[in-house]
Amino acid sequence: MGIAEWMRVLDTVGGLAQLTGKLRARAPEEGLQEGGGPGVGGPLEARLAGVVVAALKEAFDRDRQRMELERGQIEAERRRVEEALAAELQRQALERTLGQLRLLAVMAISIAIAALLLFYSDFKGSSRFAGGRSPFGVLHGSAITYVAALFASAILLWFFGRFAHHAASINAAQCVVLGFPATLGAAAGRLLLR
Repeated sequence: MGIAEWMRVLDTVGGLAQLTGKLRARAPEEGLQEGGGPGVGGPLEARLAGVVVAALKEAFDRDRQRMELERGQIEAERRRVEEALAAELQRQALERTLGQLRLLAVMAISIAIAALLLFYSDFKGSSRFAGGRSPFGVLHGSAITYVAALFASAILLWFFGRFAHHAASINAAQCVVLGFPATLGAAAGRLLLR
């Protein structure tokens, strides 16, 4: 209930109190004239008191209903915010998972390219790697090339200050992404060195 409504209620109560006071002042005179004694104006006072009580009850009921409505709106807003927060957290978790899957895909593609370059291409010197290699040997040789590329990527990133002020997960992601072109260079370097 707003201040203006309370002021109207108080003004009404004050007006009724003044009216009751005037009636009380007249009532003893009328009561004495009629021979009824003091307190004859009681029914009028009771009616006025009933009107005041009814007005206050109505005002309080309106205020209670408004408070319940506001409480319901606040509760609905709180639920909506909680649902939005849960959806946002779920979206972020999905985004992190997809990012990790992308990094794994980049790693797998890098290793596959290293295997293609080292064992299945017709580059000069690649026949030395391809001769009689089992699938495990191909994977082993490609993994060693990829680890060397990741190591070179980490050293380059550290040298140029890209590791400073980042989380370990971001640093690892940078190494994996830079490891892709470094794998091409490492595979070519292995072919040239052998």
